[in-house]
Amino acid sequence: MRPKGIAPITILTHKDKLLEENPDKLQEAVERASTATGSSLTHTFFITNYIGTEDQNPDIELDVCKVLNFALAMGERYVKFAKHDEKKEKEVTSRLEEMELGERSKTIRDFFDELRSKHSLSAEKVQQIVSTLEQNGIKNASALKATWKTTKTRLTLSRA
Repeated sequence: MRPKGIAPITILTHKDKLLEENPDKLQEAVERASTATGSSLTHTFFITNYIGTEDQNPDIELDVCKVLNFALAMGERYVKFAKHDEKKEKEVTSRLEEMELGERSKTIRDFFDELRSKHSLSAEKVQQIVSTLEQNGIKNASALKATWKTTKTRLTLSRA
């Protein structure tokens, strides 16, 4: 999921109980939950449950708002990356469709180096794409054009 811009968020409850029982275990609980869910420590949050409280607690609401704000920011980030990937995918598709007969023998590296010079693809991203394609037996632009509909799902064209 991470290559597509999606990262898990973990929310631990009963912060109040753990603080009462053993405050030194709070960080350990966060680390264990982070490891168990695969979320990073910065994506792991502790909140107090409302159960058992009669009044609204602004501290609990603030913690919940922080989690929601973080989740929204991650969602916006994903949409931004997805739109960028979509744009890159359309650029490759367009270039493949425009390709003249003589150009179809271009190597994959030459094809993506040409795109890199016209668009915002880094040398590292081109190398990653070329390696992935070559591992799948796609060595020239003609083969890429013939398999593009299925191949594009295996590539991440942005974020580098």
